[in-house]
Amino acid sequence: MKISRRKFLIGTGAATLALAGLGPSILRYRQRRSRPNIILFITDDMRYDAAGFLGNPIIKTPHLDQLAGEGFVFDNNFVTTSVCPVSRASILTGQYALKHGVYDFDHNVRQDSFWRSYPPLLRQSGYHTGFIGKWGMGGYQPAHNFDEWYGFNGQGVYYPRKNLHMTDLQTWQALRFIKNAPKNKPFLLVVCYKAPHTPLEPQPRFMNLYQHDRIPRAKTDRAWPSSVVPGIVNGSLDRQDYFHMGFNNEGKYQYHMKQYYRLITGVDDSVGTIVNQLRQNKRFADTNLLFTSDNGMLEGEHGLEGKWCMYEESIRTPMLVRLAPNFYPSAKPSRPKAMTLNIDISPTIVEMAALPTPQHIQGQSLMPLMTSDTPPSVEAWRDGFYYEHPAWNRQNVIACEGYRGLQWKYVRYMRGRAADECLFNLADDPSELNNLAWSPDYANVLEYMRGITEIQKKIILVN
Repeated sequence: MKISRRKFLIGTGAATLALAGLGPSILRYRQRRSRPNIILFITDDMRYDAAGFLGNPIIKTPHLDQLAGEGFVFDNNFVTTSVCPVSRASILTGQYALKHGVYDFDHNVRQDSFWRSYPPLLRQSGYHTGFIGKWGMGGYQPAHNFDEWYGFNGQGVYYPRKNLHMTDLQTWQALRFIKNAPKNKPFLLVVCYKAPHTPLEPQPRFMNLYQHDRIPRAKTDRAWPSSVVPGIVNGSLDRQDYFHMGFNNEGKYQYHMKQYYRLITGVDDSVGTIVNQLRQNKRFADTNLLFTSDNGMLEGEHGLEGKWCMYEESIRTPMLVRLAPNFYPSAKPSRPKAMTLNIDISPTIVEMAALPTPQHIQGQSLMPLMTSDTPPSVEAWRDGFYYEHPAWNRQNVIACEGYRGLQWKYVRYMRGRAADECLFNLADDPSELNNLAWSPDYANVLEYMRGITEIQKKIILVN
């Protein structure tokens, strides 16, 4: 028996909703027009302090700073795994890696996890959807599951076309999407920048920026920083070698950081251009804007370069939300101090679209922190989270896990049967210089943090 394409698509949509655990309840939103547009910007390897609105006095990010003044800045935002593909899968699905199963660059997002993620759910409810930039999760690209697709696999390059920078190309693609988006339905657009990932190649027009600035080095970036790093970490991912190649003298450090800053200023310019297009199309007041990064970046701290480790510079990321004033006229800009996670983005977008949250999602919607007259306290919202980084099939990657609480952080780095543990009191030692794991005075705290790490892991696997 032949089935028409229309019937097939309808059937596929129904199956999608059933798989997501939402059933027919979501279908009533298909014809609703009174829902906000949503744009999610995701940078690549952007630190939690690499913008003006994040307290950086040197870097120029005027457009993001303006949005921050009109919205909500979550100063304590973290990723549950600090590496691109795993974090992107967590942003997409609202799940920990233990649940969604993406542990490296080679694994695709499972079909059941994808169909329960926010892009197909919003599309089935009537949103016009688009994706731009780095997909970054395996070799499969779900192009046919978006109305417009400008994605790519892998890292991409900064000059995919002669004399056309990737950030500028992505800006043009976003402008095209906004111009062509149907006026009779809301839209969802995800823009995944390559910037500021290495190799650090900013647009030529920003190369004169920061020439006369001196970017200060961190307190933990000193002559022999490996002395305070667990021995098992020193050779992991060759991070010590990367440090000596790019940070072991002042000239190298200044050049590296200024290139990094220039790329971020390029992203800011892109966001500003896209916002201006929204204004011209009279859709700015109807659009929610979210801005974050897939992970942080160690830039010489502890003698390391890169990510994956559980140091703050690696796991903390920007999180900015500017709500559409036409939909949230009473929302007052603020800087919530609650601990938020990358897995909170998916349920936040689902709630923004007025959809019921699928039961599988392990994050929490941020909307109560922005729209409630009495938002929950820091302690009531979340008092910690489980952090995981699996051991890939690469010899120089060391598995680690731990628990990041409001005051205490526990880390366990593992290679075979060997393990190095760290215990930091972040209230007294925010730079993570004093490892208390081997101090008998903190034996009870260490045992407690070991236990809560195991408990949280079990909860994640069950839920």
